[in-house]
Amino acid sequence: MTGRSRRNRSRSRGFTLIELLVVITIIGVVAALTVLAIQSSRASAARLSCSNNLKQVGMALQHHQVVYGTFPPQSPRPTYLTGSNYSHQGMSWHVFILPYLEKAGLWDAIVSAYKAEADPFSAPHAGLRDVVISEYICPADGRLGQPKAYQTNISLSFTSYVGMTGYSDDFKSGLFGSGKGLSPESVTDGLSNTVAVGERPPPDSFSLGWWYTMHDLGNVPQSANDFEVPADGGTSYVDPGCSGELASWANPPGIPLNFFRQGTTTNECDSTHYWSLHPGGANFLFVDGSVRFLRYSAAAQLRKLATVSGGETLDEF
Repeated sequence: MTGRSRRNRSRSRGFTLIELLVVITIIGVVAALTVLAIQSSRASAARLSCSNNLKQVGMALQHHQVVYGTFPPQSPRPTYLTGSNYSHQGMSWHVFILPYLEKAGLWDAIVSAYKAEADPFSAPHAGLRDVVISEYICPADGRLGQPKAYQTNISLSFTSYVGMTGYSDDFKSGLFGSGKGLSPESVTDGLSNTVAVGERPPPDSFSLGWWYTMHDLGNVPQSANDFEVPADGGTSYVDPGCSGELASWANPPGIPLNFFRQGTTTNECDSTHYWSLHPGGANFLFVDGSVRFLRYSAAAQLRKLATVSGGETLDEF
């Protein structure tokens, strides 16, 4: 056999089984890394878009404060009395800032509806309470792009963002814990050290999370869980079976609290505390208009950041 024929035969030799397995393994690893990179990129983009929406909400809150001297008040309880400017009890802080999100027309229509009928579930409010507000939705939550049915015959739209009312020992210590809107001077803990709004996805039951109004549960504080939540939520009003550290107060006793931690939309108990669909934590809007991503490991800090004048000493977070 000549040298040339040996060289030709050598060139025509294919891959061995081991070589093929190595190549396939490398291709699999590269593909997996590519998928992870794409998923991470999408998650980062959704988190950034969510942060940008919160910044728009923050600018609207600041604009409201400039015009009226205060931030919006905590939503009044839904008594549905006729007469005064705030006979439309149950109006959310989301409604109050609509004119500063370039939605003055919607604001005017809502005011007219409340003047016609104080009950937000009455006919004049149909077609208003189900308007989808993109600034109130985290893009990571694809469920909220369409209104949802409530009690089969009422259509409502939802929000990913809820206002801070305080924490379990003082539910009125947060920016949205007072029936009267607070001024920046009232936030003595510092505007950059006080949370105004945070993320909380509605549950899959859509029993909570409307942006327009709240449930009419009489004098029960948890009726405000639609758009206002404390740093640690009492859950017995939603589901007596919810687990969590028990509240320190004696009356009513035995109320479990759920703190800032990872949740799921399938667990109704997670509707009473802050969490998000982003990995590892959630976005929070501070009173100064800044937005920061807090990790779940900062749950203890969130309680300190919840108050407007608690004087707490903050750790790094």
